[in-house]
Amino acid sequence: MKKILFVLLCIVSTRCFSQIKIGVEGGYNSASFAQSGETSIPHYGNSPSSISTFNAGIVSEIPLGNNLFLRPGLFYFGNGSHINSQGGDSGYENSSHMTIQLYYLRLPVSLEYKMMLNNRFNVLMAIGLYAAKGLSGIGKGNGEGSSPTAGPYAFSFGNKVDFSNDNSSSSQNNVEIKPLDFGFNVLVGIEWNNFQLTANCSRSFPQVYSVGGYNYRNAVFGCSLAYLFSLKK
Repeated sequence: MKKILFVLLCIVSTRCFSQIKIGVEGGYNSASFAQSGETSIPHYGNSPSSISTFNAGIVSEIPLGNNLFLRPGLFYFGNGSHINSQGGDSGYENSSHMTIQLYYLRLPVSLEYKMMLNNRFNVLMAIGLYAAKGLSGIGKGNGEGSSPTAGPYAFSFGNKVDFSNDNSSSSQNNVEIKPLDFGFNVLVGIEWNNFQLTANCSRSFPQVYSVGGYNYRNAVFGCSLAYLFSLKK
């Protein structure tokens, strides 16, 4: 009896393994910060806007049954944002434009559902979570202003991002980003043979950056193309 159960287990395991797909994926990210909080500086405000970046990595599909799949992956993933600041009071005026580019090693795991349209096309939908570790980044920008005593002035800056859990001292000369990020991701797309074209969005749960009373979380809208192949020989 034990031998029979062992043989059945081997057959099931081999069949499941042969149905696993793995492949490569890459695409375009429109990244921005989601802003919350309020500044303590009167008549002064920040407004984030999107930057263009990319993602590239490997992805897999593990069948769970009933058109359901587990979709893990591992990506080099770009985040970041423009931040425009402007305001002034009592003769002081200032405006600045900063671009923060961030690159993470991201591990997403999603639950995927496929719906067959015909023999060649499938529609896929997935929702899940991700965890990410900061790898590198840069903060750069410029600004100008005027004061009653010094008159007009201008400045520029560019520094590497410091991935640190203490981001309370971020300034124009020191951009500190929390090293770990996690959040949710959603994707929809279409599958044709071994190719998948998807649109996706994701947003982090914790804040990754704070400055001037404002808190920021990572947010991305993007599109990707993947090529997957079966492990079955």
